[in-house]
This record gives sequence, structure tokens and C-alpha cells, in this order.
Amino acid sequence: MPKAKGILASIRVMMLGNVIGIPWSSFTNRIKGKPDERSNLLYEISMILRTFLFIPIALVHALLAKLFKQPAIEFEKMQTI
Repeated sequence: MPKAKGILASIRVMMLGNVIGIPWSSFTNRIKGKPDERSNLLYEISMILRTFLFIPIALVHALLAKLFKQPAIEFEKMQTI
């Protein structure tokens, strides 16, 4: 079980890195004069600003879950036939 939770945490960190990194990279390339045609300025700025909004919310959520001893994820036991 601890190994599965560690894998899940790693996946979540990678996903967060992509959510933040992709628009950040597009934004910095736009500033350098090489905008990505698949992106737009509003998307890039809004995703970067949302990070500053959602990280504190996620931290409060994690602290409350720990305080009330709520698990991050629950695994159901598989039934054997």
C-alpha cells in the first residue's frame, strides 16, 4: 500500500508539473518572439495565475484532510473467485 501511494504521489507531481510547465514554456517563448501557434496569451496567463490560486487551496485541503485523518485515496480489495 505505501508503494502504491508513493507512485500515485509521483504521478500527481508530474501532472502538476505539466499543468504549470507547458503554459509557462509557451509564455516564455512568446516573450522571446517565438509564440506557439497552438496556444494563446490568455490561456498562458490564466494557467499561470491559477497556479497561485490553487496551490494554497490544495495545501489547506491537505492540512484539513490530515487533521481529520482522511486518506488521500482508498483502495478496494479485489475479490477472488
